[in-house]
Amino acid sequence: MISALILAVIILAVLGSAAKRMLDMQGVPAVAMLAMLGAAAAPTWVAWEVLNPGEPLSVVTVRGEKEVVALDVPEGHAIMATAVLTDEDDSPRTDKTAYSFEVRGAGWGHTASGTFKKEGAGSGPDVSLEGGKGISDSTRKRSGGLGEDVQDRIDPMGHGATEVEVKNWMGGAVLSVDLEVIKAPPPAWMLWLIACFISVLGIIAEVYKGADRLAGDIGVLAMWSVFMREGVTPLDSWQGLLGALLPGALLGWAAVGGIAWLGIKYLSSREAKKAITVGAAVAAGVEPPPESDAPAAVVSPTRTRTRTRTRVVRSDDGGSEA
Repeated sequence: MISALILAVIILAVLGSAAKRMLDMQGVPAVAMLAMLGAAAAPTWVAWEVLNPGEPLSVVTVRGEKEVVALDVPEGHAIMATAVLTDEDDSPRTDKTAYSFEVRGAGWGHTASGTFKKEGAGSGPDVSLEGGKGISDSTRKRSGGLGEDVQDRIDPMGHGATEVEVKNWMGGAVLSVDLEVIKAPPPAWMLWLIACFISVLGIIAEVYKGADRLAGDIGVLAMWSVFMREGVTPLDSWQGLLGALLPGALLGWAAVGGIAWLGIKYLSSREAKKAITVGAAVAAGVEPPPESDAPAAVVSPTRTRTRTRTRVVRSDDGGSEA
């Protein structure tokens, strides 16, 4: 519920301010409307995919170094690593656990590493762990608390029969780790393509249609959806959404908004040069060049030759007439 509220508030705030700036326009360009609809739909879709992966196909548990487990990971699926926390303890050693997993299959393999944290682990309501909706400590199940990092998604390089070996396990925050096979969110390359397409629509609307500062706002929401995939899991929920917003905002306002600003500056300089050229031509009494950028008509190099024939008629008296 909190995640949905944060998502709605951010989208409405960004697009609401953009729409307010366009009220002075005689009509909202169609390309601007498409860009705004895409910018609202992209983060909503990705947030739903990463926060609602569905029921896991299988679950295995690891509890320490050198342990090896087998999983069957179909194509389009990922592995969700969820920490089972130890009892509360004031010792700093029980605040974090660093891990490193070697994930391998037939002809491929890679390492997945990270750190589970349980800072503020005593807070949060009790919820069920089923379907990836909560995390466990040694005595009860609850949702992730503020500042915690208790769930990571691992994207295997391949699919099919997969082995996961625990290479490193340091710290006392985690009792065990549940490895679940879940549906993976859309691939990163697809999200980048969608985000770039939406951003281009925003740039066109700002540069060519006069939509004030629209490209940056569109870019923020489009890039936000890309970073959601990498940093948001069901237990991160609203914390992950806010964490993904920062790089999305930087890339959207700086890169996408910057490209639109450069485009406006380029068109302005071109119009200024055209005005100077026209003014100089008028001052010199020369007809200014046409405003249209259309190419001049091309005259065919083929020449048509006209022949004139003269017929001479001789008269009876010896004279002649043409």
